Amino acid sequence: TQPGEECDPRVWKEVPLVLFFTEFCDPEDDKSKRMIELYSPNKRDYKIEHDLIVMKYEGTSPYPSYAFQSLKGQVVDGKGYVVMCMNWYSYGRDTCTLITGYNGITSFSGTEHFALAGCEFPSNDCECIDMYGSPGLDARGKPQDFSDGKAFRLRTVPAPRKIFDIGHWVVVDEITADQCGAGKSPPPVSPPVGPPIYGKGKGKGKGKYWRE
Repeated sequence: TQPGEECDPRVWKEVPLVLFFTEFCDPEDDKSKRMIELYSPNKRDYKIEHDLIVMKYEGTSPYPSYAFQSLKGQVVDGKGYVVMCMNWYSYGRDTCTLITGYNGITSFSGTEHFALAGCEFPSNDCECIDMYGSPGLDARGKPQDFSDGKAFRLRTVPAPRKIFDIGHWVVVDEITADQCGAGKSPPPVSPPVGPPIYGKGKGKGKGKYWRE
């Protein structure tokens, strides 16, 4: 025992996990490679010990879907990512943290709303930690709609956020599977200059993309 150790006034507490959404991908060429990516800026090779789920809201329903994914027991990888894949063959075991199956949380159309929440099962009583979308509103054809494309979060914005801000995201149309991030460090991105430009985007009427 060193002098002063018995009266050390410091109380050592573990730093809470910080985790948030960074990308949703719905590649037009291979729907089995849909994926959801989350990132932690402060944890590496860390096992999630508390109740934490990803839940989604479909259509205009203000209530979460029965399809959800628990993250309890999962491990944030050595780069800080949690990647949810539809199957192991999508990106490989070195990339995918967990597999949701074809009826799980990664079975989406790109028009859903997603929440990262501190609870065991989906409910509006859950503590919302991070949000993509605005539950209760129809997202089809709206700026957040990433069908046949992807939505990724700008690296220059604060996160997580309980209230969704589309200005913190970039939505890109007509993405192929090789363009999904899936646990790769995203390239530096600056907020777009000027208003977004709209195109037809495969006849969906959405066609939102950023052009500098």
